[in-house]
Amino acid sequence: MPETKKRDIVTPIAVTAGAVAVGTGIYFYMKKPKGVDPGETFTVQFAFAYNGDGGDYFLQVSLGHVRIMEPFFDHIEGLTWTLGIQLPPGPQDWEFIVPCKLPLAVATKVYDGETLIRTPDMDWLDYIEDTKIVTRGAITVRKE
Repeated sequence: MPETKKRDIVTPIAVTAGAVAVGTGIYFYMKKPKGVDPGETFTVQFAFAYNGDGGDYFLQVSLGHVRIMEPFFDHIEGLTWTLGIQLPPGPQDWEFIVPCKLPLAVATKVYDGETLIRTPDMDWLDYIEDTKIVTRGAITVRKE
């Protein structure tokens, strides 16, 4: 009767499991938290149905903090971006992307966001009714 050799499978399994554990640890160590670094650009998408006479409009994005409840939005100086657009008359669906570059000096924290649409004759705090959207925890600015 021929002699059979026992194979050692514990060592290869232990080595493979160790390599996977080290690789997973390195991945989580190197992975950046979600968010945007100061100086980077993030984008905001405006998608809406338009049924007006046409004209000039501003799409506006602001970062800040909601105070007490939603209508009270505390804007932070230097964290407002606008995009001027011109719309033709008629019913039509539109989608615009507003690029927003964060200043290098922006503080590291979570910011609430406000988006709105206004006409050129409106003040930057005024907006067309039913176009304002406030989002709590809209963006996280992380450390570089």
